[in-house]
Amino acid sequence: ANNLRLGCDCLGHIQYLSAYINDSAGKPLLLENCVCVHEQDAGIGWKHTNYRTGKAAVTRSRELVLQSIITVSNYEYILQFIFNQAGEMTYEARATGILSTQPISRDLEKSGVPFGTVVHPGVLAAHHQHIFSLRIDPMIDGHSNRLVYEEALPMPLDPNTNPYGNGYVMSKTVVAKSSGLDLSPDTNRVFKIENTNVLNPINNANVAYKIQLPPFQKILSHPSSWNFKRSEFSDHNIYVTTHRDN
Repeated sequence: ANNLRLGCDCLGHIQYLSAYINDSAGKPLLLENCVCVHEQDAGIGWKHTNYRTGKAAVTRSRELVLQSIITVSNYEYILQFIFNQAGEMTYEARATGILSTQPISRDLEKSGVPFGTVVHPGVLAAHHQHIFSLRIDPMIDGHSNRLVYEEALPMPLDPNTNPYGNGYVMSKTVVAKSSGLDLSPDTNRVFKIENTNVLNPINNANVAYKIQLPPFQKILSHPSSWNFKRSEFSDHNIYVTTHRDN
C-alpha cells in the first residue's frame, strides 16, 4: 500500500491512517499513511424547480471517502469506500499504473495477434481481465436476513387493469438456497438483502438494502484452467451462501 502523503492522492482536509500488515515471514510491517480519509463534493444531491413560480431549490451532495492505493507489480489499484448522505455505501476500484508487456516478433506483429494489442513496434500488451470480489456479511436490523431479487415485468393487456398496455409490475423472487446468480439488465434485476421481521412504517415493506452492480463480463478462462480454479466465484455475477460460523 502506498504512502499517500507522497502525492496529491487526496484532497482538502485529510486524515491519514497507518496500519500494520505481516510480511512473507509473518513479521509485522508498518505501512505509514496507507489510508486517507477526506470529504469531497459529489455534485447535485437534490434539485427541484417549481414550474409555477420559476424558483429553484438545490442542495449539494457530500461524500466521505476512505481511500487506499496499492501497487501490484505494474498496476496501481485505487480502492475507495465512499459513504454518502443518503445512507449508501459504494466500493469503487480503479486501475492505473503502466502496461504489462512482452516482446513480439515482427512477423507476428504484421500478421496480427488476436489475444493482445501491439502498443509499440515489437511490443505486445496481452488481453487480460481484472476480477474483484467483495464479500458482504449483512445484518440489516438483526440477523433474520434473506436475499431476494426484484424485476420489472410488463403487465398483460387487460381491459380493466391495463387497457393501454403501458403497465408493468415489480416481481419479487426469494433466493431459497445457496447458488450463483446473474444480472439481468433487460428486466432491471435488483438484488436486495431484506429483513422479514422489520417493516418500513410507511409502506409496510421489509426493510432492505439494495446491492447494485454494473453489468460486467464473467471470467473467460476455461473451467479446466488454473485461473478458473482459483476464481470459481467469478463464473456468476453474485453468489449467496448460507451463514456458517466457521
